[in-house]
Order: sequence, then structure tokens, then C-alpha cells
Amino acid sequence: AKIDDLRANYSGSTVSLADICLKPLSTDCATQSVLQYFQLDPKKHDDLGIDHAKFCFEHYSSEETCLSTFQSPIDPSTILGGFPGSNFTEASAFVITYPVNNKVETTGQENAKAMAWERAYINLVKEEILPMVLAQNLTLSFSSESSIKDELNRESTADAITIVISYIVMFAYISFTLGDRPSRLWALFVSSKV
Repeated sequence: AKIDDLRANYSGSTVSLADICLKPLSTDCATQSVLQYFQLDPKKHDDLGIDHAKFCFEHYSSEETCLSTFQSPIDPSTILGGFPGSNFTEASAFVITYPVNNKVETTGQENAKAMAWERAYINLVKEEILPMVLAQNLTLSFSSESSIKDELNRESTADAITIVISYIVMFAYISFTLGDRPSRLWALFVSSKV
């Protein structure tokens, strides 16, 4: 509910997941989650229980009660992980995916609303959800398309600094190795062939 209710600011307007999510078959977001077997309704989860999820693991494409809110079957192999063979009831991981509309950038602003929401999502997960998960001794992994782009930019900057330093060290090593040893400091650049 926290992620579905998350709002981000983009150029003075409010952006929600519903504004940017992929809606292929209806007006509902194509969220991929085990909770889709209950149509994202906590009351249905409480009423039907885990047996309904187990039933849907086997009948996800043929049983109408297992369809998602956007009227599509949810393959359990895309929302569960760490299970042996096809024994989904022994899964050790839940996977939740929020597909977001992604446009080909021509002006550089087509995906700005989605990127603003994704940054708010990353902050929410880091500041609120991750501490709750860690308190329960669980593991949480998450990413977003903008976080991948940000990480690549960060790595590129870190790599550039490393490359510049290595070139300086290499230049100094070659200069002093190939040059003569000066008797005076002021003659250093002449004898090192710089």
C-alpha cells in the first residue's frame, strides 16, 4: 500500500504509480505479485488464505479467480524465487515488479515523470521499508531503471578518476625510468625527457 500510495513531485505536479505504470489490458497497473492471486485485496487474502495461492500456482492461467486485477494470468515462476523444480510452495523469495511506461527519449523529458517517481520509490524503500524488513531478519533487494542509470553514472565518474590517477602514475614511472637521474631538482624535467 505504501508504494501504491507513493506520490512524487515533478515540475509542480504530483505523480503516482497509476500515472506512469503499464496498463496493458485495463485501467489497472500490471503489477506482478503473489498478491495478484487475491486481486491485491487484503480482505480476499484473509478470507481465502494460503490455500488459494497454492491453487493458483497450479491453475493460474485457467481459473478466473486467479486472474490479476488487470485480467491477466500471473505465472508463479515470475513472482516467486528459490524453489526446487516447480514446487512453488517451497519458494524462499517473493518478487514484486511494477512495470512502468518507458518511452524512447527524443527530447530527454519523455520519462521524467517516471524517473521522479522512481527516485521517490528508492527513498521510500531505503528510509522506511528496508528498516522494517531488516527488523524481521529478512533480505530485501530492489532496483529501478533510474537507479541503474544513476549507478552507471556514478561508476563512470569513479572510473574516470581512477583512470586519470593511473595515467599520471604511469607517466611519472615511464618518465623517471627512461630518463637519467638528475643531480639537481631543477634539472628533473630535462633529464626525465618531459
